[in-house]
Amino acid sequence: MDYALYNDRMKKRILVVDDEKLICWSLEKTFSNEGYEVSVAGSGEQALEMMKSKNFDVVIADVKMPGISGLELLTEIKENSDYLSTEVIIMTAFGSPELLKLAYGKGALDYIEKPLNLSVLKQKVSRVCQQKIS
Repeated sequence: MDYALYNDRMKKRILVVDDEKLICWSLEKTFSNEGYEVSVAGSGEQALEMMKSKNFDVVIADVKMPGISGLELLTEIKENSDYLSTEVIIMTAFGSPELLKLAYGKGALDYIEKPLNLSVLKQKVSRVCQQKIS
């Protein structure tokens, strides 16, 4: 493992937001093993509360959740000046061209469909974090 890259990743914080506990657990393990600091939230409301006390580099949020949806969370993040440096990747099991357009229009950096391809998601997150380092 490249320890310089590992140390840079250690500084990068990811927030996973999904009401499916198995997805949260899986993504937390995957990204922790890659050297990222990972937090999980089971709802959009919980994510917003967590973001009040901790800065995150990347938020990976599911679209369809009870309460605040992933798209509403995306809007909250992009409209709050405290989160200007936070990038959002939207994930969904209900992908469509309309949803993709809506997510990008609201400021999502990227979009991935479920079932998740972890290799693709890791590449997307790595690319975002590398851009933040340079």
